[in-house]
Amino acid sequence: MKSFSFVVVTYNSNHLIENCVSSIRKFSEKYRGDVEVIIVDNSTTETYNELTQICERIKPDQLIHNSKNGGYGQGNNVGINASKGEIIAIMNPDVILTQIDFDKVSNIFLRNKKLGIAGGRQFGGQNLSFWVRPEYDFSIFSSPLFTILNRLGWFSDRWMFLSGAFLLLDKKKFKEIGMFDENIFLYCEESDITLRNNSKGYKAEFIKDVTYQHLINDREKLNPKTLEIFYKTLKYYMSKYHFSLKSYLMRRIVSYQIMLFIFKVTFRKDLYEQYSENLAEFKKLLSYDFN
Repeated sequence: MKSFSFVVVTYNSNHLIENCVSSIRKFSEKYRGDVEVIIVDNSTTETYNELTQICERIKPDQLIHNSKNGGYGQGNNVGINASKGEIIAIMNPDVILTQIDFDKVSNIFLRNKKLGIAGGRQFGGQNLSFWVRPEYDFSIFSSPLFTILNRLGWFSDRWMFLSGAFLLLDKKKFKEIGMFDENIFLYCEESDITLRNNSKGYKAEFIKDVTYQHLINDREKLNPKTLEIFYKTLKYYMSKYHFSLKSYLMRRIVSYQIMLFIFKVTFRKDLYEQYSENLAEFKKLLSYDFN
């Protein structure tokens, strides 16, 4: 029987954290082993002080005010280093567990000595529990293909990564691969840890019986600030593993061009305008770095 540590990194998430922690407690009460909840808050002191009042009700095992907002990975590393569990559950504050059998998950990790990373079935955010890594992504084909593969629950860590909204990690193996790369503030973390997990001969696995609700919208339009962060991370990730950033951008542009043609002939003016803006942004990126 393995012990579990839930690490929840928050940033202005006080309105979400109570339901998140309550969903963990709902299932952990049935488990005979140890389950701890660690909240790492990346917010300002004022927001953190409000969170301390909430935590008087929800009573996490540890509440840590991070010394800096170093992003998703850095915050999770703080929680992992403070944890006692053998299995780390990385969980976004906007996630609500809907099904998890801790005994079953413990047994899966005990039986599979090569298992380093596992994920569950996500509901919300187009119900995508896993996706193709950036070096293989060709969105005009990836989108319909991975919609089908997610429905079938067919996952391969050779080409794909599990959603970082909820991940189960073998702590010993995760520390061996170097934990989260703190040069990455946001985005591409899942692809990065999957590649390093694979390089050590470990495996990633999709556990369909673990389910959770991810409270995000089905976002398509690219916010300029979000795109800036994503692109900075993407450049770092592609350079780190010697993948072609230019090829990725070209595939993305071609995908948008095909989609615009489809929206034009189907009279989807709203989507046409939205994807026209996305196309323009990626053309700027290509022009900026490669012309």
